[in-house]
Amino acid sequence: MNKLPDTAALEKHLSTLIYKREISPGPVEIISRNAFIDTSTFPVEIITCKLTGGRVVNLFCKYSGGQGPNNFGHRGGVEYECRVYSEVLGNIPLTVPVFYGNCFFLNNNETVLILEYLQDSVRLFETDEPEKLLKEAAVWIAHFHNLYEQRSPAFLINYDKDYYCLWVNRVKGKAKEADEKYAWVANMCNYFLENVHILEGMNTVIHGEYYPKNILINNNKVYPIDWESTAVGAGEIDLASLIDGWKAVAAEQAKEAYISIRWPAGTFSKELFEKRLLLAAIYFHFRWIAHERDFDLGQWLKNRKVYKELLSLAKRAGCV
Repeated sequence: MNKLPDTAALEKHLSTLIYKREISPGPVEIISRNAFIDTSTFPVEIITCKLTGGRVVNLFCKYSGGQGPNNFGHRGGVEYECRVYSEVLGNIPLTVPVFYGNCFFLNNNETVLILEYLQDSVRLFETDEPEKLLKEAAVWIAHFHNLYEQRSPAFLINYDKDYYCLWVNRVKGKAKEADEKYAWVANMCNYFLENVHILEGMNTVIHGEYYPKNILINNNKVYPIDWESTAVGAGEIDLASLIDGWKAVAAEQAKEAYISIRWPAGTFSKELFEKRLLLAAIYFHFRWIAHERDFDLGQWLKNRKVYKELLSLAKRAGCV
């Protein structure tokens, strides 16, 4: 990991960025820098700054840390996420953290994403009413998908047939080597490959990993975070990750909330929607299994939770 920028260099860049955003001329004084205690792929600091006039702001600063895009292209890295905040999230009528901008430090080849730090936020699953807020998160992402229906910035990663098949073929190759009792996994791969065209053509901008852990709740409002997996693809991919692992009733309520916003006139095929949602769920499981360059399918299937979830999807697809 690269050494993080020193305080003096940060103050210089923040003074420029905050002046543009806050119309607060003069230097910014950094009061404190604290490592973010929650998990993140990249180094993160919470930086407290004092502006001219004495006002204090808290910033969420995410560093590239010498890491670039990873995991076969489904994550774009910090530089990519900066573009998402600027060009995709910048002027949408939905709740997003304030994006102050980004800065680059030539000395250590370091890019920093600078956001408003949402004080006292909690992740969706940590709230007192997670099932209610699950529906709110479904509504948020449905509105977002509507905003970008069949239109998207050209720089975004595109989930096309080749992208989906990359993951499935990796799992299929390992399935041939696995124990015969796992033959249904190969059947699942074939089912996906035969139906992958159903995921194509329904494109919008998607978060890419819209799991509850990537959704903050602040003052009962939904704030999706971690947009480095943003892509162009089927909206059902975000819905599949949102409702993964929830009890059937909560998942169904979130699904209906999504449908009511996404297709308010009811002009869609419920059968095709359900099939896309199933394919999206299969894609996610295969992606997590195959995201390491040298993975062991047998080891994954020894995990009872993974085995149970995959087998359930295989049964729904008629592969068992």
